[in-house]
Amino acid sequence: MIMLKAFVIEPKSRGKLCCKECDLTYTHRDYGILYDAGKLMYIKYKKTTYCNICLPKVAASTRETAIKLVDVDGKTKTMKFWYNGEWFI
Repeated sequence: MIMLKAFVIEPKSRGKLCCKECDLTYTHRDYGILYDAGKLMYIKYKKTTYCNICLPKVAASTRETAIKLVDVDGKTKTMKFWYNGEWFI
């Protein structure tokens, strides 16, 4: 199994985040609200920022089978997915 690391981006007080794939853009303030509610995560994967919706699609298109997701608290969770881009744990 191929395993790469991806890092959840922590909300900060200033600036914006944008998903490279879908251009979903939020300020860090708004992202923090959505992140705390469990609605959105921006993830740094291979030096690029993706949202939690696009990351499985991008990784699956490169034939990756699993990603070790590192949370802002340093906790890790392995996320596996099918090649159609849907997550399963």
